[in-house]
Amino acid sequence: MEDQLKEFLADFFDIDVKSINDDFSQVSHGDWDSMTHLRMITALENEFSMKFTMAEIQQMTTYRAIKEKVRNNVGGW
Repeated sequence: MEDQLKEFLADFFDIDVKSINDDFSQVSHGDWDSMTHLRMITALENEFSMKFTMAEIQQMTTYRAIKEKVRNNVGGW
């Protein structure tokens, strides 16, 4: 599942999958603005068939946080 998440984010941001690690964040990736963040959340919800709460969405500004929230929503990962 983690590989699928990394592939998804690499495709979404149009970057090399090797760039996606725990240090990847809204701060480190200049093209990740607030509108991109909302589009990414919507795409994640569609890709993994889940819904995030507003609190989760606000916290999902790093790969580490995204991974944790997806893992919590998918279960059994």
